[in-house]
Amino acid sequence: KLTLPSGVKPIVEEKRIQLSIPLYEAREKTKAKAKRLPPHITEKLFQYTDGTRGWMFKEFERWFNAEVADSRIFCLFGSGGTGKTMISAKIAVAEENKGDCIMAWHFCRHDNTSDNTITKIIYSIVSSVKETLKEYETYLEGNDLEKESKSIRDPKDLFNALLATPLSKICPPKDSFKKLIIIDALDELSRESLLDILEIIKACFPNLPNWVVFFITARREQKIVNALLKSNVNHHEIELTNENHLVDMRAFFHKVIRKFADTSFSFDALEQNVELHFGMEKNSLRGKLTSLDGPMNTSRTAYDNALAIIISNEPRFSRIVQMIPIILNKELRQDSDNLNTLFEQSKVTQVDLGKILIKMFGEGTLNGNTITEGAVVPKEVKGQKRVNEKIRDKYDGDCRQVHDFSRFSTVFRNISSLKTGFEQVRNHELIDMVNIKNKFVDQDVLGYCDINTKVKYKLPDNSHHICEIQFHLQSILEVKEQQHGQYEYIRRRIPNLIKGSESNIDVRKFTEYILDLFRSSPIDAMIEKAMSLSNGNFQYARLTELELEARREINPDRKATFDDFVKLPCGLGSMYETNLDRIFGSKNKGRINWDKCREFISIVCCAREPLPERIMQTVLGQEKFESVYAELSILFPIGSNHKITVLHKSIVDWFCGSLGGDESSKTSVYRITPSDIKKANTELGMVCSELMIHSPLIEKGCIDENTDSSVCSFSFLTKAFGNTFNSNGINDSFSSINIGDESNDTGIGRIQHDEEVVSYAWKHAVYHLKMGESCNKLLALRKNLVTFEWLL
Repeated sequence: KLTLPSGVKPIVEEKRIQLSIPLYEAREKTKAKAKRLPPHITEKLFQYTDGTRGWMFKEFERWFNAEVADSRIFCLFGSGGTGKTMISAKIAVAEENKGDCIMAWHFCRHDNTSDNTITKIIYSIVSSVKETLKEYETYLEGNDLEKESKSIRDPKDLFNALLATPLSKICPPKDSFKKLIIIDALDELSRESLLDILEIIKACFPNLPNWVVFFITARREQKIVNALLKSNVNHHEIELTNENHLVDMRAFFHKVIRKFADTSFSFDALEQNVELHFGMEKNSLRGKLTSLDGPMNTSRTAYDNALAIIISNEPRFSRIVQMIPIILNKELRQDSDNLNTLFEQSKVTQVDLGKILIKMFGEGTLNGNTITEGAVVPKEVKGQKRVNEKIRDKYDGDCRQVHDFSRFSTVFRNISSLKTGFEQVRNHELIDMVNIKNKFVDQDVLGYCDINTKVKYKLPDNSHHICEIQFHLQSILEVKEQQHGQYEYIRRRIPNLIKGSESNIDVRKFTEYILDLFRSSPIDAMIEKAMSLSNGNFQYARLTELELEARREINPDRKATFDDFVKLPCGLGSMYETNLDRIFGSKNKGRINWDKCREFISIVCCAREPLPERIMQTVLGQEKFESVYAELSILFPIGSNHKITVLHKSIVDWFCGSLGGDESSKTSVYRITPSDIKKANTELGMVCSELMIHSPLIEKGCIDENTDSSVCSFSFLTKAFGNTFNSNGINDSFSSINIGDESNDTGIGRIQHDEEVVSYAWKHAVYHLKMGESCNKLLALRKNLVTFEWLL
């Protein structure tokens, strides 16, 4: 045994989880891990937009990697469509430094109730843990726990027997100081299963060893919050409604709009934007802003010529500017709402941060025609008169929105040195960049370009002050000095546009708003219009992308305009209704088509898991199925397994009138009523019961009332009931049976040989009949089922 010198600690290489690296940096390993995920979750994973959710992953890393854990449950709350499952998927395949921190995961699904029973969830986690921890697997097998657990009926006892007790008995894993279990979408469980798992959280989580931690996602439902509060295990929570979430949404819209929209400047779009913002009569500004065309084009041409020279001298220019991230944070606010406090903080920031920047880059000059490289630090902060004007004319009296009390410029000769300087500032321990406008990618209307950032600077008293740091190219600044007169001409002309008007518009606010549009890129207006309609819902953003993709397929040459974004529906519910209006025509004229599709949607809404396509074809008839599905394929895609899925849970919620915070579906012509659901259950129940009664195994005499349970582990029963039937020898005996001729292509005869179809029927026939209207059929089915003692 070696003895360390006094004061020397042993070096222990412990595993730490790392998530915030870009997905592309380890694409192959990520793809390999993604193969273990369910297909619909893998699809979510690869919808991830690089550069988003970094704040969330950093917070998760901080929580997971804490030496002294103050909580063992990380709970991510968010409403439907905010991206919780995508985040869970990203964490599930996270790239790690060493070992494997992820011990198990289970993704709950609203449309697969049979996989969401508490027993299935527990066995799903057990199966994953066995793959990860061989010592755990050995302990289970050595004590025959899985076999003994078959007789346990209480979920809490089952959890303790298979997870809490065995994990407490084995040694902590050496490759990681913590192991993570992910349970996604608790709110998508049935009421009974949700109550079971909440009881387990309260009663059983404390029985697990300290090295087992959980990542859980859910909508913020009070019963879930209460269960977490009543548990003896502390939890850490984050809500997907904060400013970081909205920053991610802007990043997503930025990507989509650059791909599908025309982001060039248009006076029509500018005038439309101003009219909407100030509530002016439509077309009241038509043609008036074109009077600014001359100075705008002069300015734009000068900047474009300067950029052309820069690009010719720096072949890597475009590649470098694309590497500078974009963070669009419109919700950014100073911590203090006291104007005097903000001025005092800005004076300290101006001195201290100014010294840091001069130490990094040397002292530059920005004085008329004299422009030299380095950091330019104004001697004074922004004057009180100008600050008061901005608060009054731009920010509706809110001083927290002023971010340039203290401001700095850094000047560079070329884009390579600018990028290096940008990274130096960004990585400084006292600086947190919270807003980045990359105008080299999105030039403003007048042609000007730089990197404009807002940073939170940490003051000596540990408070933060937001200030502005700009990163300039020297040659662009020289053009700016030359073209400043064009900008001033535009400023003077704007008030004349509404002179003599009877409008009550404040001229100063009108001027400030238009100048802001000239200082911005046209893409910014499109992003903010989409954001205002989305209500912070990522599913809305995703549907917008699908809508623009569909339009491009119809007309590849047409790009979306600002007017297209103005016409987008407001909110997720309105997005669904607008798309259905487009499918079915007007609400009055389209009723026949809607009624034709109502049956299909009702059946999907009441299905207990993704419905095999062939069952739907049997219920509707082939011809009706094909005509209906042609209209609804975007909302209800059919996967490679030939099962009908739902694009997102919010679709079913909306059709059934239960989409939180949305009243449109309750009065919509497209409402699926309880009677529709009851009728759909009856139709499904009838088909499923026929499939059971006329099962090939029964008809061929493979199983009857005398069949022993050891013979009944036929593959579709194993699929239907998990590992309930677990004996040997059936596969050979079944494979020798000639099930029959599948040439009969109608009705039950056409589908009774499909294992997925028959599996669904055995699992759900009783439920659908019970929830439907066919009591006689239910009694007849019961009479058939009770014949088989092994099934009971």
